[in-house]
Amino acid sequence: MKVGIFGGSFDPPHLGHLELAKACVAHGLDLVLWVPNHQNPLKGKTIASAEDRLEMVRLMIEDQPQMAVSDVEITREGPSFMVETLEELKAAQPDWNLWLILGADSLANFLDWHYPERIIRMAKLAVAVRPGTDLDGLIEAQPDLIRNRLDLVEMAPFPASSTEIRAQLAAGVPSEALHPRVAEYIAEHVLYSPTSNL
Repeated sequence: MKVGIFGGSFDPPHLGHLELAKACVAHGLDLVLWVPNHQNPLKGKTIASAEDRLEMVRLMIEDQPQMAVSDVEITREGPSFMVETLEELKAAQPDWNLWLILGADSLANFLDWHYPERIIRMAKLAVAVRPGTDLDGLIEAQPDLIRNRLDLVEMAPFPASSTEIRAQLAAGVPSEALHPRVAEYIAEHVLYSPTSNL
């Protein structure tokens, strides 16, 4: 079974995340497992709680039969290191063939991650590329360690990020980049309000 592990803060999860997950399914993955982190070691504190982010992902993908969400990093607490997550998932599901889903921007700093060489032994990298990306250049820029485990997933451009969405919501402006169920949850729980830190 080909399983893509889609980690991230998802603060909040948005339609761009969903389009990437759908592109990975269309590319041939049998399942995309979303893994909201407890704390990204390369970023600051999230605005929404881990529980809220987990629930927002669940709401967004509940009608996607080839997607699921895991609380493996949230229940582990502390900094969320993908190498530990993959080891835990591999131990629980030894028959899974793993792909780690990344944006091209994350590929650029992948070697700064915790034990990237161990990650690459456990999982191939499914890297999202958008129209206009220099694919040859992207591949050639990678060391052999990564180049031999790289799987490029083409997807349409998406003009929004979680940072931009938080700024919109803090300004009291609704965001069309949110799934309706996620937007409803945010409103109901008063997340990303003008008093929140961006």
